Amino acid sequence: MFRHDVSHWPLVVSIASGPQDATAARTFIDSWNDWLSWNEPFATLRVFTDPLALQPRPEFLALVEDWLASRRDAFRPTPM
Repeated sequence: MFRHDVSHWPLVVSIASGPQDATAARTFIDSWNDWLSWNEPFATLRVFTDPLALQPRPEFLALVEDWLASRRDAFRPTPM
């Protein structure tokens, strides 16, 4: 599970807890798509609250890997 705090924009604080599964991957991807659509530079700080948050499941990794490959060009000019 991810919670994101953008109240300090351009710093995004992402807090991950529990198992990182396909649902968590979709939340992650949806949030990043939203921030990238703002066309502003930003930085992220990820906080992992427990050991499960550091052990993404294969479906999480596959979804994020596919998304990263499809959005490669969006990352060059935007995140700091």
